[in-house]
Amino acid sequence: PKSSTRFQFARDNDHLYVAVEADAPAGNEEWHLDLPPGSRDGYVWNNESCELFLVQGKKKYHFLFGPKDILMDYVQPDLDNELHLDEAAKWNCPGLVYKSKTESPTQWTAELAIPLKSLDLATPTKTAPWRVNCCRNFYHRRKGGKWQHELTGWRPTFGSFHNVDRFGE
Repeated sequence: PKSSTRFQFARDNDHLYVAVEADAPAGNEEWHLDLPPGSRDGYVWNNESCELFLVQGKKKYHFLFGPKDILMDYVQPDLDNELHLDEAAKWNCPGLVYKSKTESPTQWTAELAIPLKSLDLATPTKTAPWRVNCCRNFYHRRKGGKWQHELTGWRPTFGSFHNVDRFGE
């Protein structure tokens, strides 16, 4: 990949903490953002962004975030039923704290504190693990050219990022 992305995780009794460093190669001149700073529940995946998926059983939580504090979070209560994004996006993770920082045209960082009590997920076990994936939407262009994008993930899904059968545990 042209870009590199590092996710780090920690937890205590109350929160799942997520830290992200998203890099672009030297020569990147700008981040592709068509959402206003601080926007919530816009189409974040059409912008420079990262995505975190947490799945247990049939329930999926999806957090999308990018530079300038753009954020979308939603829950899909049952993977067997069709997702209606407008309805699912009405859920905003209670108590979620999110902050991003743009270091330069070649790096942005982000931190999330996700309250565990806001997720209807049991403590993961061998028989009921959390399925997880971390993904990146990197948008880039050559001078004067059209935007191109590169999609990467910790666990390749070989198609849609939503292919939960390909997630890690």
